[in-house]
Amino acid sequence: MTLITLEQFGNNIKEMMKLCKGRKLLKRLNDSPMIYKIHATNEGYSHTNRALTDVYIDPNFHPIINTTAGDQLASTTRQLAHELGHLTGVKDTPDPGDRMDNVNTWENPIMEPIEGYDRTTYDTIIPMPGVTSTPDE
Repeated sequence: MTLITLEQFGNNIKEMMKLCKGRKLLKRLNDSPMIYKIHATNEGYSHTNRALTDVYIDPNFHPIINTTAGDQLASTTRQLAHELGHLTGVKDTPDPGDRMDNVNTWENPIMEPIEGYDRTTYDTIIPMPGVTSTPDE
């Protein structure tokens, strides 16, 4: 795999690389024959494409998520960890039987040591005022 990323996400990738689970995720993607791309958008949400080859991150989108520390803004690094986790084929709650699999497999283990809290729900994202939130594809 070749992970093509924009310069602006370099610090987020470096933050993830500080953790064993973050390195494991990025190594798994790097060892794949696929070419993955990370795109900066202004779409008002973050998601992966259906082919699981591209991640789209709006660096200005920070929805409120439910966590063990109460409602928190989702950081760009958290959204990146979540969306990159999807590239491994792990799904979310909207898919029957996949109860926060991606959150529990990748997002929380990467982000709890960084931010100090776990995400506790998937489908109750509350959009920021003036921003429309759309679930991951």
